[in-house]
Amino acid sequence: PTTSAASTDCDGPAVDQRAADDAGAFLDEQGDNGRPYQVGAAYLLADATLAPPFRVSAGARFDAYSTFGNSVNPRVALVFRP
Repeated sequence: PTTSAASTDCDGPAVDQRAADDAGAFLDEQGDNGRPYQVGAAYLLADATLAPPFRVSAGARFDAYSTFGNSVNPRVALVFRP
């Protein structure tokens, strides 16, 4: 579960967010009552010219979150440049 509260100040709106695991430990705190969370990421990107003026671009991003698992986000684009 995540709790949030919005507040405004001179710099604009702000959100205070906290996340807890199933045991109730807050994942963004240090010490006996909390556990820090970690995020890791890696990406690959490849570009190739098919035939002028077409180019293809493909890539994938891998995210590893200690709070809810992993995520793979692929992308493909065909670029036309006359």
